[in-house]
Amino acid sequence: MKTISDIANAAGVSKSTVSRVLNNRPGVNPKAREKIQALIDQSHFTANIAAKNLKAGHSDTVGVLVPLMTSKTVASYIHGMSVEFESNGIQLLLMNANMDTRKASVNVRTLNSKGVDGMIVLVAGYNQELIRAFNESECPVVVVGQDLSMYQVPSVFFDDYRCGYMAGQQLLQVGASKLLFLGISAMDVALGKQRRRGFEDAISLANVECQFIADCELNAQSGLKQTQAVLESGYQPDGIFAVTDRIAAGASKAMSNAGLAVGEQVAIVGVGDDELCELLTPSLASIHYNYHDVGREAARVLIAQIKGKKSEQIAFTHQGSFHWRPSCQLVTINDSLTGKES
Repeated sequence: MKTISDIANAAGVSKSTVSRVLNNRPGVNPKAREKIQALIDQSHFTANIAAKNLKAGHSDTVGVLVPLMTSKTVASYIHGMSVEFESNGIQLLLMNANMDTRKASVNVRTLNSKGVDGMIVLVAGYNQELIRAFNESECPVVVVGQDLSMYQVPSVFFDDYRCGYMAGQQLLQVGASKLLFLGISAMDVALGKQRRRGFEDAISLANVECQFIADCELNAQSGLKQTQAVLESGYQPDGIFAVTDRIAAGASKAMSNAGLAVGEQVAIVGVGDDELCELLTPSLASIHYNYHDVGREAARVLIAQIKGKKSEQIAFTHQGSFHWRPSCQLVTINDSLTGKES
């Protein structure tokens, strides 16, 4: 039996009676209900929820577009979202842009064509094409990770300027004076621009040197290679700020490989407070970001929009906090090659 009509004919009742049983509604004779339920169970019948929702004008499905499937940060965001969506009976449809802004724009339109009730987009980089896709979306859109509120797109994000500023202050406080900034492309405004700008402002009035690298990739291997290249050029930093923990982990490995003691001859700070921070030796100081909570708030904002609740607030800012660990202890030696103390 594939349809409600089949169940109704077998039970000798109307389709509306079967529908009431399927939806657990009153108004059905107990014996008839028992017979109908037995037929439903025997035939493994399931109602066509998609058709039902289409008729009702909603799908109880939201799209979640991510820049990279393999990212632990993305996983934390999604876990937070799922808590809110599941409690509201909403399913997630996940799509991957694979760090491609053009593909992200296409995916936004694809999600619209699938009839989702709304979508959350985790944004790494963006351009006018992607912003236009957001503004032309037939369903509500909430962005996570970047502030696009100036384009009238509701956004839930971290204060990345303050993050960079905190990192700069911490390195100055432990006595670092020859700094290295390991960043990524400015296409990612949050990581590539805001964290750098905050860091630059923090160290601007101090009498320090700083070399800026702006083309790291989001992995430890890139941090390792970039730091090795800096050391090979003859520049030996005593303080390093990497815009992610994984880049920082690579930098830590490069310094150790060069015979430089992390936490003694060089202080290192990352961002994210990844679990790997505790696994490194010494453990890695980091700016803690609660991605789970941001994911939950993004889901709440989207659900409110889907329900038609109006709000003047479209920018939702979260703050990070510095988690000290031994990689950011007092720098006592600036140049191990000469033995000169700071």
